[in-house]
Amino acid sequence: MTDKIIATGVVHKVPNDLRETLISSPDILAKWNKLTSLARNEWICWTTIVKKSETRKNHIERLCSDLLKGKRRPCCWPGCPHRRPDAKNMNFHEISKIDFNDWVSMGLAFWPNHTKEELEKEFRELMLSNKNTTYICKDTEHYVAFINLSLRSDYVQGAKSSPVAYVEGIYVKPKYREKGIAKKLIKIAEKWALEKGCKELASDAELENIDSQKFHGNLGFNEVNKVVSFIKSINKC
Repeated sequence: MTDKIIATGVVHKVPNDLRETLISSPDILAKWNKLTSLARNEWICWTTIVKKSETRKNHIERLCSDLLKGKRRPCCWPGCPHRRPDAKNMNFHEISKIDFNDWVSMGLAFWPNHTKEELEKEFRELMLSNKNTTYICKDTEHYVAFINLSLRSDYVQGAKSSPVAYVEGIYVKPKYREKGIAKKLIKIAEKWALEKGCKELASDAELENIDSQKFHGNLGFNEVNKVVSFIKSINKC
């Protein structure tokens, strides 16, 4: 019985007490082996991270029960703290049709005042434009970040050349921040800009968005101006 194949996680190995439980039930073992390595890793970490033996035993029992119910990951579990995603382990690529829905989902998180229909229309237009592009960041299973880029030939604050590559939006999911992903996206943007004949990369932030201003400073941008915009309605006499 002990020669049965028991798939493991991406970081954690299957401990002996969990191994024995899985071997004892062919149905549970079959469901376990069908999980992704990331999902198995979450179950193993969730089971072994507790300190009390009684709690660990309860976790193994619940793992078995949840697998039989079709659940793939522990409920209300923030994720394995031993698996530290960073830019080195991510996949970065230019946008394609297969990425569209997840791109829109991240866009809605970044621009919450837009509707899904508005962003879908705008993003489709971006994909057809030869002056725009988007790069996506993805880990093994999830989309985690994007950067929207454009070429601007009109006046750009502080620019000394034209055209200028412009960061129209850059977003990293909260869980994946401070892991070098944004910095990697900016490096990709710089490479794209150089290929398009640009000498400068520009961006902007709302006047009251201090966090965004600090974010840009940390990525090597220099502040060139602060603007307060005005508008006045006019009527015919």
